Amino acid sequence: MNDEFQSVKELYQRVLPALRTKVHKLSSRGVFVVEEDIWNLLMEKWKNERGLTLYDIVDDILKIEEEVIIDKYKNNKEEQ
Repeated sequence: MNDEFQSVKELYQRVLPALRTKVHKLSSRGVFVVEEDIWNLLMEKWKNERGLTLYDIVDDILKIEEEVIIDKYKNNKEEQ
């Protein structure tokens, strides 16, 4: 399997099922975010990473703690 992507958009499309799974899991716990919220948060983490694999990216998506997401978007709301 080829894990090289021509664009960030292509990578996003590839990991969208994992993002949707995480959104669904969070919504069942009363945390309402969209796929792009999780993606953008993790993109900040990944921007300085080298040698990330598709596995690493999906693992980060599925394992990001809801507190991290809540804190990030709570802080964004307070800034607005």
